[in-house]
Amino acid sequence: NSGSGTESGESGRTLRANVSQEIGTIDPAKGTDYVQSMALINMYDSLVFPTGSGSIEPNLATDWSISDDTRTYTFELREDAVFHSGNDVTAEDVKFSFERLIDIGQGFSSDFTGILDTENITAEDDYTVSFELNEPFSPFLAIMVLVQIVDKELIMNNLAEGEYGDRGDYGQDFINENDAGSGAYELQNFTPGSGITFTRFPDAYHEFPDDGFDTVSVKIITENSTVQSQMRSGDLDMTGQYQSSETYQAIEKMDGARVVRKPEFGLLYMKINTQKPPCDDVKFREAMAWGFDYEQVVNDIVPNKQPAQGPIAPKWEVHDPD
Repeated sequence: NSGSGTESGESGRTLRANVSQEIGTIDPAKGTDYVQSMALINMYDSLVFPTGSGSIEPNLATDWSISDDTRTYTFELREDAVFHSGNDVTAEDVKFSFERLIDIGQGFSSDFTGILDTENITAEDDYTVSFELNEPFSPFLAIMVLVQIVDKELIMNNLAEGEYGDRGDYGQDFINENDAGSGAYELQNFTPGSGITFTRFPDAYHEFPDDGFDTVSVKIITENSTVQSQMRSGDLDMTGQYQSSETYQAIEKMDGARVVRKPEFGLLYMKINTQKPPCDDVKFREAMAWGFDYEQVVNDIVPNKQPAQGPIAPKWEVHDPD
């Protein structure tokens, strides 16, 4: 649909979308799943960002260098980036953001375990920050995508009591109701069980397309029937990849609507508690694997999927086809 409607309190061009699960947190030190990531990459910036083809491009960092022993990464920051508070984005904010992620120990912090210690992060000057790794780690530049930079001054001014010394609770209470980012959009309102709304940040360094959205309103809608009715009435412009096949078939028949299908490099997993009987028995788990009706899943339950060929998606073409 057109995505041009407006709701009360909104102005300009509005995108109205839905997700099918609770967002839970908008703390960049904690968020990991797809709905949290949707929120975080709109409100926050990382040093680098992936392109559609998977390469890494500058974001808050304009340039970077790697030492000959591949242990030290040095990033030069853009000097025109400001947080939604109006504070400049500096190397000290970058250092603080990584310290906060690693100290809290949630979210994507495990990616840095044993690789990077907080004392080896240095703000060389206002717009230069370096990371000295404990050992060479080839995916380091890629995992920098996962760390959103937060406004140190704003967080330090909004601390509650906590376990992190003079950093209190690291602003965890504050940041789950407010945003401390420099992203293209700033938080308008957030209700974990209901949805989230962003508005365009007027001082963002990001280049918006001419037809970019001024407001993005994302509602949590779990019922397929509600998605269909709101798409049909024009109250919803976009939905995601976790609807039923019947919903997509219904949307395709609606005027002004389309369904886009793109292959993904991912798998859907069904998790098993291997600590409880009978699933603690490897033979039982093998029997489950043999008895599972994969064809029914990819033909009837989630059409247009492929059967798994192991723990890595077949699209990577690293599996034995036999």
